[in-house]
Amino acid sequence: MKELRRLGAVPTKLVEAKVEPAARDMVLPKSFYSTTNHPTSIFINGRWLNVEDLMMDKQIVVDHTAGRAYCKTIRDIRKGDLVVTGEEGVRIRPPERPETV
Repeated sequence: MKELRRLGAVPTKLVEAKVEPAARDMVLPKSFYSTTNHPTSIFINGRWLNVEDLMMDKQIVVDHTAGRAYCKTIRDIRKGDLVVTGEEGVRIRPPERPETV
């Protein structure tokens, strides 16, 4: 299933993305989600948010006050940052591939 999610498959039942606060600067919660370089959205507070500043192998941080999700490198994570964990509630849009005939 993990490989299918990376290819853009999504479950039929929408589940909110899980977030956990970083315990310390530059320390990630267990099971943090590591991004791909494909356009990504997270389902949170009943809606899909496009992840900003996307780049491969970063972490998604949620700012509920601003209503946004964006990527940070591990070195930029600060204590209390709400980091996405697991893959539920994460949607990846892989590039379209030409159909083979």
